[in-house]
Amino acid sequence: MREYNILLFKVKDRLFGINAEEIHEVMEYKNNGSGSDKITLTYLGDVLEQDDETCFDGKNSDDNNKINYDESKKINDNKKIIVSNYEEGQRGYIVDEVVQLLRVAETSVRRAPRILLTEKNKFLDNFCIVNELLFPIINLSKLSALHI
Repeated sequence: MREYNILLFKVKDRLFGINAEEIHEVMEYKNNGSGSDKITLTYLGDVLEQDDETCFDGKNSDDNNKINYDESKKINDNKKIIVSNYEEGQRGYIVDEVVQLLRVAETSVRRAPRILLTEKNKFLDNFCIVNELLFPIINLSKLSALHI
């Protein structure tokens, strides 16, 4: 059976995932800019909030212990940049916190129902169920195409 490596992260207290194969690197967030590399940066929370009604809510107190993240940490202290490659170069998406890298079975990844997909959020085409926790998986290729 095929397995996926899914990077689990938080944006505005919601859990999301990205297939690790789509990620070039994960960088520390620094307030002084992205350094000498020319990377277009976007706060992922701004992109996701455009169509907030269709985002799955990953909050579930029973599942928090299974995922092993510390709610007491301040979000600003944990910001990271998820960098992906696309045709014109690299794009970085700022997230509030990287939680962990999960190895999940192919059967845990499901297509999102069409009723949830809109023009604004068609990059949320899959979701994952792990330890009774449901979270959307962001397709970085589709997201980059929408926000170039």
